Amino acid sequence: MAMSGALQDLEDSLLDVHELSPTVEPDRDSSETSAFRPQPNPFFAASRHTQETLLTTSLAPLNSSSSVKETNSPIQRLPVELFHEIFLACLPSATFTPAGRRQAPLLLSWVCTYWRRMALSFPKLWSSPALEPPHPADDIFQHTVYLSQSRFWISRAGRRNLYLSFTSRPSLDGRLTIPTGDYMAFIMVEGYMQRCTKLELNFSISTEELFQIFRHAFVLTEASFLNITHYIPLQGPPLEVENLHTLKINTGPWIFGQLLLPSLRHLTVSYISSSQGAWPLFTSLLERSHCRLESLSYSVTHPATEIENSITEFLQHPSLHDLRRLVLRDFLIPHEAIEALTVSSQGHHLMPMLAELDLGYCHSFDGTFAAMVASRFSSSIDATGTSTSRATLKSVTVLFYPEAHPQDISQLNALALDGLQVEIRPLD
Repeated sequence: MAMSGALQDLEDSLLDVHELSPTVEPDRDSSETSAFRPQPNPFFAASRHTQETLLTTSLAPLNSSSSVKETNSPIQRLPVELFHEIFLACLPSATFTPAGRRQAPLLLSWVCTYWRRMALSFPKLWSSPALEPPHPADDIFQHTVYLSQSRFWISRAGRRNLYLSFTSRPSLDGRLTIPTGDYMAFIMVEGYMQRCTKLELNFSISTEELFQIFRHAFVLTEASFLNITHYIPLQGPPLEVENLHTLKINTGPWIFGQLLLPSLRHLTVSYISSSQGAWPLFTSLLERSHCRLESLSYSVTHPATEIENSITEFLQHPSLHDLRRLVLRDFLIPHEAIEALTVSSQGHHLMPMLAELDLGYCHSFDGTFAAMVASRFSSSIDATGTSTSRATLKSVTVLFYPEAHPQDISQLNALALDGLQVEIRPLD
């Protein structure tokens, strides 16, 4: 059966095997993961057997001193530790490493046998895969093979904590390249979540699947979820994710009432539409978690009037006191909210550490917004030479009708000449 180029890359580079004998994988007794157990597949199980055999051979500890004695090649005389640093420098700068043989780490393993042994002996090279199956998948054989090879890649990371990115894109006929259920089985049954510190899921999952992930997220610190669907209320108290400090999620506001995130510092939330009660659910998460946000990005494509009318009150919430970055997209920001953000003559103001501000359309009197920005864009050293606790605003983005805000635009352009980063996005 012919395979696509991406799948062939994984097949050739990871396994170097073309014939597998069928065996049956023994049943598991984990009640926690039974909901995500895939159907038994002899080929899938045989792949694991072959992987374990190859892994035992490939990851045999290297005796660096004997290797040096056995070769006259100058490059092979380098200490193993220096090789590892060079290999790390070859990795892509992105958080997750694509599984392709035209870049490290797979590219390194194709140079020569010695480099291949070196790469296979270094678990850190294999601990952050970006797994995206070939597009499109013709049948169950292809995506089963892909998951099998992905398991082998992750096994090279040994016992290291993992950064994992999973993507499943729809083909031309609307089918996902990897069914969501198969991906969830792969994540949960293999126990990867217990070692995962950064997770990115670029496909839709249900709230039940999200909670299942969080229940096993013992060391998870950063997570990104493309879309959460099919809301099913969580039975019992809110689910605590103790170490999660960065969360990016596309969901409805109802999810906020189900979670407890005491370490949360950076939050990005987006959803298509909102309803009555969205702000109370969101602020209840902050109050219940006792967290102090440093970055908040909140976007609603069709915000309810109740949300826009409550923005001023929301900005005064204690959990936002330490914000360095605030993004409120697609909202109509009222005049009262702009005044609340303005530094008073006594020096009292909200969010004293705010350095980056990105707002939707400001429904304020001309000049009010620029005055607020100017009050925050000043030296952090007062007239006496004493450092103040207030941070200088460094970047601002805003939506305006140009004809309605000539004074704001003129003053912001003047502040830009003084070093403020300004982006004015005109409304048609």
